[in-house]
Amino acid sequence: MEAGKPHDRRAADDRYRIFVNHAGIVVATEIGTWFATVEPMEFDDVTSGLNEMLGVEFIEVTDQGAVARLEIDDRHRQPYGIVHGGTYTTLIEAAASLPAAMWAAGQGIGGTVGINNNTDFIKAIRHGVLIATAKPVHRGRTQQLWIVEVTDEAEGKLRARGQVRLQNIANPESVGSGGS
Repeated sequence: MEAGKPHDRRAADDRYRIFVNHAGIVVATEIGTWFATVEPMEFDDVTSGLNEMLGVEFIEVTDQGAVARLEIDDRHRQPYGIVHGGTYTTLIEAAASLPAAMWAAGQGIGGTVGINNNTDFIKAIRHGVLIATAKPVHRGRTQQLWIVEVTDEAEGKLRARGQVRLQNIANPESVGSGGS
C-alpha cells in the first residue's frame, strides 16, 4: 500500500477503510467520519519525540483503539533492573492518545491532550516485549476516558493497567502558548 493514499480494502465489519500514513502505520478509518481529515492532521508524526526515543511502535490504530509494542532494553530499566514505571506510563499514554485524537478529528474537534494518567504496575518484568492495548471507556464533547492494558508478548500476562483522561481541544496549536 502506498503511504497517504486510501485503499478499497475493508475491515471485517465493512465500516472501515484502510489507510497507510506517511510513517507506514496502517490506520483503519471509519467511512464517512474522520477519513477526510486524516491527511491534514498529519498522524504520521506519532513515532517522533518520546515515542521514537523509547522505541514505541504502533501495530494497529483506529479511532476505536490501538495496539502498541515496545521491546525492552536498557533505556527502559530502573536501577533494580526492572522496567521503569515511567516506561509503562509513557506507553499507556501513547496508546490512548492517538486513537483519541483520531476519534476527536472525526467529530470535528481539533485534537486532544492528556490531563490525567493513572497507571497501576501489576507485575514487574526485566526483558521481553510489552504490548499495550487501548480501548475507549467514554468519549464525550469535552473529554475522553481510555483504558489501556499492558501485557508481555511471550506469556500474555498483565504487567500494567492504565486509565488516561484526555481533554478535547479546538486548536492543538494553542496548547502550551499560555502564561506559566
